[in-house]
Amino acid sequence: MINDELLHKWVNGTLSQSEAKEFESRPEYESLKSLYLNTEHLAGLNHDSDKMLERILQSKVEPAAEIIEPEKENSRKLIPLFLKMAIAASFIILSATFLFNSNSSVINTSMAETIHKLPSGSEITLFPNSEFLIHESSWGKKRKVDLKGKAYFNVTSGKEFVVNTVKGNVKVLGTSFLVDSKDKFHVNCDEGKVQVYSNKIPKTILLAGESFTAHQETGSIIKKNNMTKITDLPLSEILKDIEKTFEVKFISNEIDLTQKHTSGYQHDNLENAIKTISMSLNIQYTIKGSEVTLSK
Repeated sequence: MINDELLHKWVNGTLSQSEAKEFESRPEYESLKSLYLNTEHLAGLNHDSDKMLERILQSKVEPAAEIIEPEKENSRKLIPLFLKMAIAASFIILSATFLFNSNSSVINTSMAETIHKLPSGSEITLFPNSEFLIHESSWGKKRKVDLKGKAYFNVTSGKEFVVNTVKGNVKVLGTSFLVDSKDKFHVNCDEGKVQVYSNKIPKTILLAGESFTAHQETGSIIKKNNMTKITDLPLSEILKDIEKTFEVKFISNEIDLTQKHTSGYQHDNLENAIKTISMSLNIQYTIKGSEVTLSK
């Protein structure tokens, strides 16, 4: 549910002036207001309203001891609880309806990941400070999501599924994968197969366990089949990737780390990986344990 805190404040009558203005601007506001007006006359939580609440929440509500109390005053005290539950349940339904019947965006500003269900059973785990936009109007022909930031996708089989970002795009049929467009454009395929592409990125197929990272405008790192392919990247970025792959640390002495290089290396031999770079750039190296020193 999006911004449910405002709903709770509205039900309890504790919205500030600015919060009330924001809440009343929502497309589902009139429906919620109508629900409140149509139920505020109820005298208590009797048998009929039990059934209505059961239908709204789609689960049976067991009456508490206070509900059995015959005193009229106690019955009235239960009205706010009933209204809160009914309105909250209706808000869930209305939120889903408005989210997937319009091109609405979902923003996660919390400290933790949030999970969102999509039509056809697919699922998005949205990371903090990220946003996605659903194109539901054309979902039956082409499942399309616009992403700002970082998200994990679990996609069911079916129509073509495309994730668009300003830095690159991902096309899938049925798989699980991570897309991160916050700084660099990074895609990691966990299951199935994805295709990564953009105007500046040639189409690249990734299988399970493979990844793609775009650096700057043309540089990229592709990890496939226990091998890393590096294209037009500064030496500083290449060394960072080798450090992460082999869990080593580089020490460079008077080496130009801005010079770009295109190369590749296998993941099973650290020295061979360093040789593929040092030989073409005329760099000397020494390896001592997990420390690698580079020099001219």
